[in-house]
Amino acid sequence: MTEHQHQASPAAGGEGASQLKRGLSARHIQMIALGGAIGTGLFMGAGRNIAVAGTSILVIYVLVGFFTYMVMRAMGELLLTRHDYRSFADFVGEYLGPQASFYLGWTYWLSWVVTCIADVVVCGSYMQYWFPELSAWMPALSMLAILFLLNLLSVKMFGEAEFWFALIKVITIIALIGTGGWMIATGLDLPGRRDGLPQPSHRPDGLYAPRHHRLFRRLPDSDLLLYRH
Repeated sequence: MTEHQHQASPAAGGEGASQLKRGLSARHIQMIALGGAIGTGLFMGAGRNIAVAGTSILVIYVLVGFFTYMVMRAMGELLLTRHDYRSFADFVGEYLGPQASFYLGWTYWLSWVVTCIADVVVCGSYMQYWFPELSAWMPALSMLAILFLLNLLSVKMFGEAEFWFALIKVITIIALIGTGGWMIATGLDLPGRRDGLPQPSHRPDGLYAPRHHRLFRRLPDSDLLLYRH
């Protein structure tokens, strides 16, 4: 009862037009979160990681995924302890002080700014693959302008655009997984080698290969994967 009275009071005072309201639905939020986890680094950087680390990259993916899951669970528990928390910077400020909260908030903002610019640069590289004569800055600047215009729209239109963009990435990931599974199952012949499930041996084409595919030699390369996440 009190909550409804509190929500209705701004409108009664003639200030309802200046109040914020939620324009994103559940599907918008879910797809924005899912699409944000699937960045261009997964498409551009995963190939290099696989080429460098070999099949042991699966171990790194499992380790990083496990630690990320545990950190997110811990953050969720902290956010649920008090309902007045709005972000992780709030409980950081309570437990570690306002300086740590200030530093964390602006560092998080800076990381997303750098990530956005990196994604724009990667888009320019993608366009150069199909149009080699095209300068990389042209598609990058065009993509940056599109992102700027999308942020000027209403929240609902922004969420709708993000929903469909994220859906494209999800469909692409599913298609890549399906294609990779088909290549592994059928042992597709490629120039120079035969693809398929790796042999659990120390041969050059095995899972624990002693050369550049060796597992324990390439575990330090997990920082490449951490950077992309």
